[in-house]
Amino acid sequence: MKNKKSSIKNPFLIHKACEEDEIITLSKSELESIPIETDFLILKTDFFKIRDSKKYWNNNPGLSPKLYHQLADRLKKLRVIGGDYISVSSYQNRELGRIAHREFLASDNPILLVEDMDLSKINISPKQIFCFPLLINKSDGAPVTIIAQL
Repeated sequence: MKNKKSSIKNPFLIHKACEEDEIITLSKSELESIPIETDFLILKTDFFKIRDSKKYWNNNPGLSPKLYHQLADRLKKLRVIGGDYISVSSYQNRELGRIAHREFLASDNPILLVEDMDLSKINISPKQIFCFPLLINKSDGAPVTIIAQL
């Protein structure tokens, strides 16, 4: 997390139901509903409900590159965004997904990405989150176990 060793103490869950192949941005009111001190944004899209179907990976929603700027401009402490979709890249919008990955991860102020979260039992913002990644040398991604204190 780029020299930031403190724990995640200000997670926030936002519920934004998404359609197949949707590219996710936030409206002004949705963005303003997120507390300014948020350090881990949990995006619950309800896509986990079709996790066992082909649509989960073939027609998943993805993050807009504009979403990075929306979040980074307002939420200066944001370090991680995670959601219940299989990838930041929408399978049907691969090039836009590559751009989104670069915006989130290769900027001067990266926001780490957690994909494929099981959010089926979470309906409120956790009090705290603990992340335990599987550390792999020379890798640009890894599985992570996340424990939330509700």
